[in-house]
Amino acid sequence: MPAHRLEERLAEGFDGVEVDDTSRLAVDFARQCVATLGLIDPSEAQLSALGAALVARTGWADPPVDAPVEFSLLPEFRGSISDRERFVFSARFGSEAAGVLEAEVDTMDLAGFGGRHGAHASLLLLDTLFAIASSKGTVQMRELQRLEGAGRELGVDPVLVTALLQKHDRRMASGDMRFALVGERLTIGRATVCDVVLADPQVSMRHAELVQQDGAWRVSDMGSGRPTVLNGAAVSSAPLGESDKLRIGPYELYRVGDELVALGERRFSALSVRKLSRQIDGTQLLDDVSFTAFSGEVIAVIGPSG
Repeated sequence: MPAHRLEERLAEGFDGVEVDDTSRLAVDFARQCVATLGLIDPSEAQLSALGAALVARTGWADPPVDAPVEFSLLPEFRGSISDRERFVFSARFGSEAAGVLEAEVDTMDLAGFGGRHGAHASLLLLDTLFAIASSKGTVQMRELQRLEGAGRELGVDPVLVTALLQKHDRRMASGDMRFALVGERLTIGRATVCDVVLADPQVSMRHAELVQQDGAWRVSDMGSGRPTVLNGAAVSSAPLGESDKLRIGPYELYRVGDELVALGERRFSALSVRKLSRQIDGTQLLDDVSFTAFSGEVIAVIGPSG
């Protein structure tokens, strides 16, 4: 949408609120939530999660927050127009008017949002996306794939993406996930196409598989380069009995009847360092170094010898 029209719409919608960087952020924030999750007709729970995030970010009361949410649901604010909307609009106003509408659509993507509003807003946006996607208590696999992609576009560390999943998905928040042992073959990994999804950077996209033969289950490593550990020893292939404990990344898995139970043991504590400098005998070894290390991570400072 051209800048002058955006200003006009903001002035119309934000009654009593100055059109400034905060109001523009609110509109961009709501639009990215709607576009990323494909919210055409959001539920009350989803709208509540989005509204709460906007209140927290802007400090506004509830009524002004309604405006960016309403704007974000309009075709010209969603960032794209569906084929059905294009057809209906053309039938009502003509193909030339439909072309004008498409030309006016503001197509800012997630990376553009991050570049415009910064890392803090990007992390809050991803947190809100998880809150909306888990409005019923859990994150569906198709939504998880979208959220992982959103995290990459926003430049959010995969460890933080996992932390957000554990925060919002009640199964992971409890640390107890259960998967039905059905069929003859199940894949275990971080990819959302796997039968047993373990969302953690320490887990490979396709880490291991379970194969049922003659009523017994066998676990096999899929050559991921990361260990598949059974009863404390790395294995390439071994039987998986009900008394066995399988470890993949930070998860401990074991069989209970016809279910595979996964217990997550990652705890998200962190050490943040900002603007670290170090000199020895006038030689600058470190200059304005900043980083955050999460539990289980190793930070290496590498430079020339001496």
